[in-house]
Parts: sequence; C-alpha cells; structure tokens
Amino acid sequence: MNQINQFFDQYCLAYYHFSALGLTILILAMLLVLAFEVWMLVDVLEFRKVPTQSRVAWVVGMFLIHPFVALAYLLVRSRYKRVKP
Repeated sequence: MNQINQFFDQYCLAYYHFSALGLTILILAMLLVLAFEVWMLVDVLEFRKVPTQSRVAWVVGMFLIHPFVALAYLLVRSRYKRVKP
C-alpha cells in the first residue's frame, strides 16, 4: 500500500507541473493571438486604401470570428496595397 501511495504522490506532482506548464503555454498563445488580432484591427482601421464598406465588413468579421478573419485579412491586404487610388 505504501508503494501505491508513493507512486500516486509522484504522479500527482508530475501532473501538477505539466498542467502548470501547459496553462502557461496556453496563456502565452492566447496573448499572441490577441496581439495579432489587435494588430490586424488597427491595420484595417488605419489603412485608407480599403473601401469603407469592406472596412466595416472586416471589422465586424474580426469581432465575430476573431483569428480566422484576421488571418484572412493578413493574406488579402496585399491586394489592397497594389491598388492605386
């Protein structure tokens, strides 16, 4: 019985450390995604070559479907940069 308790104590201690590390990595990943979203949101609001109707659609999309629309805007914004006013 003592061996079972000792194994259980070691397992719980190892699990605690892994869960704390996992939680830290998860929080860092969430902060990186949030920073990316804010960067794309500021870019779409300040970039004047994007038409107003498209700008509204991008902003609404970024609020509803956060990282996916921000990533799509990052990939599409080069099209706006090539358009001459």
